[in-house]
Amino acid sequence: MLVEPPFAAGLDAVVRHCAGRLQARLARQRRAADDWSIDLPDGCSCQRCEVLGGFLADPARRTFEWPLAKEGRSHVHSRLDGAELPVRHQTRCKGSPYTLVLTKTEAIFERERQARSRDEADLHWLHDAWRLI
Repeated sequence: MLVEPPFAAGLDAVVRHCAGRLQARLARQRRAADDWSIDLPDGCSCQRCEVLGGFLADPARRTFEWPLAKEGRSHVHSRLDGAELPVRHQTRCKGSPYTLVLTKTEAIFERERQARSRDEADLHWLHDAWRLI
């Protein structure tokens, strides 16, 4: 669909902005095959979230066994689920406190591949529809 001038009034700036953001994301270096890092979205700065954020940010660590009381486990579960992070979380019900076992999943890599593919398709569409050079 080619957008012609009466419909394009004022949108050219928005289109250029969107194209610039897409180009910037596509210019980022691709994730290395051994980079397991994940960003924990802002939202809480408690001690448990600092520990969680440290584990998630570590590019080499895939698993974390964390002895944590029920309230702490619940909080960590809610942060992971609320942010839809690709981390499996299970409770090992042995000992006291129980141990929360966190495992980063391969979905980290697949989500990034899908996002890059969408960004490429969106940028291509913007160039075609808006005749960007």
